[in-house]
Amino acid sequence: MKKLILIFMALSFFSVCFAGSIQDMHKAVIARKNATVVTCTTQVSQLEDNTSNGLYAGDTNWQEIKAQGVEITICQIDILAYYTGAAADLHVEVWNTARDTQYGDDSSIVSIDTADAGGAVYSFTWSGTEPVVPNADFVILFVKDDANGSRLLGHGDETKYEDTNYDLFINSTDIDEDAYFNIYVR
Repeated sequence: MKKLILIFMALSFFSVCFAGSIQDMHKAVIARKNATVVTCTTQVSQLEDNTSNGLYAGDTNWQEIKAQGVEITICQIDILAYYTGAAADLHVEVWNTARDTQYGDDSSIVSIDTADAGGAVYSFTWSGTEPVVPNADFVILFVKDDANGSRLLGHGDETKYEDTNYDLFINSTDIDEDAYFNIYVR
């Protein structure tokens, strides 16, 4: 009989201890069901191409972007690219125009695995901190993560995206073109 009473007391203790945890878990599930889903939407883009430019190593390739009128949180950037020779790894970074302040972390590395000169759209996202950009001009840096050849597609008309103050730079030189890009924000 004593064993039965001890077992009953132990079960009562555990049910009281875990009841709070189960209730908290249930509340969390309900809160998650009622949460607003935040999705990415297109903010700014230049989606025409007729040129191809080889990317150089390091932080020497970027597209200048005009201020958006408000602070934005970037959740994805698409580019049009292809490789020459072997698949190439790239990531993107978002910086101020002086390139002395980075917004957020580096994007995830993406393998450019299309050899077709027409390119393919590649999407860069963040597993770490997404870039939060103040209402100011900024740049998208296209960073090669290996020595393999990669080419970024864009448009030879440097006014396809905004005016001539917002151009594509290859090897730190304004090439009077605009990259193909699509920036998504939350």
